[in-house]
Amino acid sequence: MQKTLYVLLAFSLLFSVAPLPSSVLANDADRQTTETPTQMDVYSDSEGKEMLQTISSEMEFTLLESGTEFSKISFLDNESNETIVGYIRSLTTRENTETTNPSLPMDEKIETQQKTSSTLSLKKSTLAVATATIKGVALNSPTNIYQTNDTNSNVLKSYAQGTLLTYSESNHSDFYQATVYVNGVAVTGYIYKHDVELPVSNPQNIKGVAIKNPTVIYAKASAGSKGIKTYAQGSNLTYKPYITGWYQATVYINSKAVTGYIDAKDVTVPTPSPIAQKGIGLAAPTAVYAKASETAKILKKYVQGSILSYETFIAGWTKATVTINGKKNTGYIKEADLQPLLADRGESSKGIGLVQPTAIYTKAAESSKVLKTYAQGTVLQYKTLSKDWNEVTVYVNGKATTGYLKTKDLEDAWSSSQILKGFALKSPTNIYSKAAVSSKVLKTYKMRTVLSYRELSANWFVCTVTVNGKKVTGYIHANDVKGVSYYDLSIDQAVAMQMKVNPQTDSSGSWKSATAVQTEYYLNPTNFLQTTSSFYQFLDLSSVAGTNANELNSTVLKNKGILSGQASSFISAAKTYGINEIYLISHALLETGHGNSSLANGIVVSKVDGKAVTPKKVYNMYGIGAVDRCPEQCGSEYAYTAGWFTPEAAIIGGAKFIGNGYINAGQNTLYKMRWNPEKMVANGYATHQYASDIGWAVKQTVQIANMYSQLSKYNLTLEIPNYLNNN
Repeated sequence: MQKTLYVLLAFSLLFSVAPLPSSVLANDADRQTTETPTQMDVYSDSEGKEMLQTISSEMEFTLLESGTEFSKISFLDNESNETIVGYIRSLTTRENTETTNPSLPMDEKIETQQKTSSTLSLKKSTLAVATATIKGVALNSPTNIYQTNDTNSNVLKSYAQGTLLTYSESNHSDFYQATVYVNGVAVTGYIYKHDVELPVSNPQNIKGVAIKNPTVIYAKASAGSKGIKTYAQGSNLTYKPYITGWYQATVYINSKAVTGYIDAKDVTVPTPSPIAQKGIGLAAPTAVYAKASETAKILKKYVQGSILSYETFIAGWTKATVTINGKKNTGYIKEADLQPLLADRGESSKGIGLVQPTAIYTKAAESSKVLKTYAQGTVLQYKTLSKDWNEVTVYVNGKATTGYLKTKDLEDAWSSSQILKGFALKSPTNIYSKAAVSSKVLKTYKMRTVLSYRELSANWFVCTVTVNGKKVTGYIHANDVKGVSYYDLSIDQAVAMQMKVNPQTDSSGSWKSATAVQTEYYLNPTNFLQTTSSFYQFLDLSSVAGTNANELNSTVLKNKGILSGQASSFISAAKTYGINEIYLISHALLETGHGNSSLANGIVVSKVDGKAVTPKKVYNMYGIGAVDRCPEQCGSEYAYTAGWFTPEAAIIGGAKFIGNGYINAGQNTLYKMRWNPEKMVANGYATHQYASDIGWAVKQTVQIANMYSQLSKYNLTLEIPNYLNNN
């Protein structure tokens, strides 16, 4: 940093420079009181060979380089008004060199010593009066000059925020030293270092934009100072860094250049590397302004939905080039009035028209003219454009025309070559001519019919059906079919894994190890027809059947002992724990002997695990805990611990136990409970299977099928497994 020197003993504020009175000098212990030289010689070279001119010792100059013999300075010549650069004899010089030459005669030594002493005296004097000064900006409002180096001391004088002050270093680390005039007398005071800030040295021009309306140029670096000029929001301004939070600018007032200051919050700098973009005009109309301000003149307007080119500029605004009367002009568009086109726009996609009708517009705006419409459910081809719009090519009067399609009017669709299998859930299950339930029905299938189809979207499948001997593309709603489960495992591999855990069969009247052929029959889902009761082994036990309590009580639960009239409890258990209520009833009927067992009808328990408890009657509807060695005692003690003191509590509470073991663990069909194909795929071996009997799953289906056959209102959800090469 360059330092400005005053060849004066006193150092002062920029606007009040004057020599201190001799009385003040005499009392200043830190300063020399030697008489100040009145003139200084300035040389063109650093050796003092050629003198440029002589300057007053009161002239202000800037020290550029400090040397042993000569120092380089610059100063403003009052006559030419030009900056002069030259050399003066150094202010700190050979104080420690010998003042006599021992080789000289005595009289010459004395004369030389006298001259040297005189020169040294002058240099000491010059050193004393040349004080290095600093120029800084007052930060506080007001900024105080204190009597001592203590902010609690008397305030000698105060200056407005933003005032440019002149001061110097002091012997105190937290304070600067300054000379102020109080009642016409120069007095030394102190400025707290945190109350001032040095301006940026060698500041470079910045081109920015006014963002406040209006943007004020102040007389000082303070918003409390006078505004000397204002600029409209969006004006392009040139300024320089000054201090934290402020810029310095040159403005012209009455054709005269004046220095002013701009609050940094009132301007912003454009993007250094603007990015070219395209976007859709959202406003109706979309305006291009002369400045980056809504209050500026509008250069041009575009119809809503127009695709515009522009580049990034400042926050909230973009920069564009528009042509007016054949001449290119720079304009500005609000970011809020634009929707940028996607970086990956142009990708080919397809979707299903969701609205009736689905419209194609002339521009990317609903307010524009409709080019063409399509029936709801039509599968349309398009190219991505922006977040809310897509580009399509349609034919109008035989001519290819570009149109625009709203994203919200589409359901994403995709192409899939994988053939899926599922069964019809409804009676009838419809095949539609378009992917919309409002479209024509091409064909119907009975509930539980196995259908083949491909995925089209989240809500639709596409299939091929034969109508009047002709193959036609049709659509199935996802809610109307239930897909099969696919396993990355062949039937042969699955049979080999099962044979390692010794599967059993009672086909001969007694239990024995099953053969591979016997095992394959029950393991292979394709051996069971959808029209037979055995197909219920694929019933999704985690799906509530949606039955009617009155119908259940009058049919399935009629004359079933203590279970009679308990349909509401079973339905409540199904909804609470996510278990099919028909399965719960089937399980309870099996375990309780159709509602007539002692456990089901209640047993009084007075001991649990040999310890006395308050006697209470308990109920157990699913035989939970009733092991072969102690069915009633163990089953009733389990019920006591679980708190099943009413038939309803036993039905609902026991359902949680049933669900946790298998159904809610992913084995949600009788087939999965027996064979657990997911674990075979994951582990490479058979594990966590409910029974070793190869026919166990099929045996459970007879009663379930019988119960469903008695009902008129229910939901039937199936999940059919499919193995590799097992279509």
